[in-house]
Parts: sequence; C-alpha cells; structure tokens
Amino acid sequence: KIATIGATGNISFINQAGASDGVGSKPITITLNSDLKFEGRDAIEKNSQGQDVHTVGWVLTNSFHSLKNIELTATAFGDISVTTSSPAAGALSYDAQTKKITWIISEMPNSVDVINSAFTITINKNNPTQNTLLSKAHLTAEDAVTGQKIDLAADEISLNGNTPTP
Repeated sequence: KIATIGATGNISFINQAGASDGVGSKPITITLNSDLKFEGRDAIEKNSQGQDVHTVGWVLTNSFHSLKNIELTATAFGDISVTTSSPAAGALSYDAQTKKITWIISEMPNSVDVINSAFTITINKNNPTQNTLLSKAHLTAEDAVTGQKIDLAADEISLNGNTPTP
C-alpha cells in the first residue's frame, strides 16, 4: 500500500528582460496514515430491579493500512457495576478502582474492516447531579506501514444515551 506522496511545484514566467524563467519548490512529502475510525454506541434498558443498564459498544473501522498496538480507554462515572465480555479481537478489561475500561488489540490487519467490543454498565444508584456515564474515549494505535502514531478521541456518553457522533 501507498505510504507517502511526493509533490513539487514549478512556476514558469517571463522575467522583466523578456526571457523565460522559472522557480521550483523543494520536494514535499505527505505521509498517508491509515483511515482508522471508531464509534461509541449506547443502548439503555431497565433490568428486573428497575436499574438502568447501558450496553455500550465500541466499533473500530479501518481499511487502508494494518494497525498495531491499539489501545482504547474511557472512564466510567457514578455508582456503577461493569460487566465485560470477550471481544472478537484483543482483550477488554475493567479496573474497579480507577473505573477505567480498556480494550487492547495487538493487531488489526487491513483485511479486517471492522472490529467491535461491548460491555454493560449498570447504574446501581442514581445521582441527580450526574450527567455523564462514560468519559471521552481515547484511542491510540500505530500505523504498521508508516510507523506513525494515530491518536483519536470520541465524545462522552451521557446517562440518557444521547451519544454524539465522534
């Protein structure tokens, strides 16, 4: 796959003496990193105890270069319980002390267009002053072709489930 594009510019003109002249630019190299995107999704249901249960999905899409060392993290807020499952790729974990949810994927080849994971967050006790369920999700990855770091962030997920598009 293509990793860089080289470009130069040249201008030809007639100078004050009436002779043809020209000026060229120095070469410019543009690095093309992968087209990685991710999205956070949220669906809300009530459980048998009347508590709100949020099913949060993280979806990664990529089709240009392979990626490696992918890490996606967010912090949950409030009096909650988190249940993780095994994603299609990588490992998803929750640290109850820091309330940090982390998804680590060692590699996403460009032959795989979509990878997703899901977890549930149960609101144990409502806090009337709380509006945010999950902090902005932060994603880092390395483009396997260019070696450059990709750093993305998505919007927060609110308690009422209106998740803005990242």
